[in-house]
Amino acid sequence: MLTEELDSKKICLFCASDYHLEMILLPYIKDKINDSKFVIFTQNNLEETVKKVLDRINIDNELKENIRKINWKNEDEIKFDYIKSDLKEEVNIIINGDYSYINNINKNLKNNINKINIIDCFHIGDLNVDIEEISKKYEYILNTRKI
Repeated sequence: MLTEELDSKKICLFCASDYHLEMILLPYIKDKINDSKFVIFTQNNLEETVKKVLDRINIDNELKENIRKINWKNEDEIKFDYIKSDLKEEVNIIINGDYSYINNINKNLKNNINKINIIDCFHIGDLNVDIEEISKKYEYILNTRKI
């Protein structure tokens, strides 16, 4: 678990599908991609769905390429190794999966990043997700907004 000494934010979002998740995340990623790194922990490989979403939206091609360069695969060990490296910039960790997957990844994160934002992505179809209860535990909730 992260300590209070870190300059960090815990954020959540609620989505209906992987496509919906990506549409909610795109404006957030767009705002932060030039100033910070992104690490996506995902239970399901999102590479193909992200590609489809990016092919269908009207944003700058350079931004699309930068978003494509993010590792959208479910390669948790590689991502934990990357986080353990000596990162100097802000890191946005996005955790997408069922309730137990999100909790497991959060438990395994270490306190070795100076500035970290964790975005837990809950799917409303997951029977273990109680939106009202979960939203009380977060300071911020991401919603759909215009890119």
